Amino acid sequence: MKRAFYSASISDFRTSTPEHILGTLVENNTFSLEHAQRNAWVEEIQILKEILARYEGQIYFEYAIPRMGSGSTSY
Repeated sequence: MKRAFYSASISDFRTSTPEHILGTLVENNTFSLEHAQRNAWVEEIQILKEILARYEGQIYFEYAIPRMGSGSTSY
């Protein structure tokens, strides 16, 4: 099961275009996309591209955490 709307290595995230990242988030979004949510993602992408310049690892947007004792997930 895919748990994140977007996941990538930090290196791939930094070299991907903001439009590609946003497109992936929108494509995997299972909820109604509000204008405020879209704008928040755009801003987060911009900020994180700058902040993560010296880091390695993975990045996840909108990661689902499974509930204990339940087969369902919540966002």
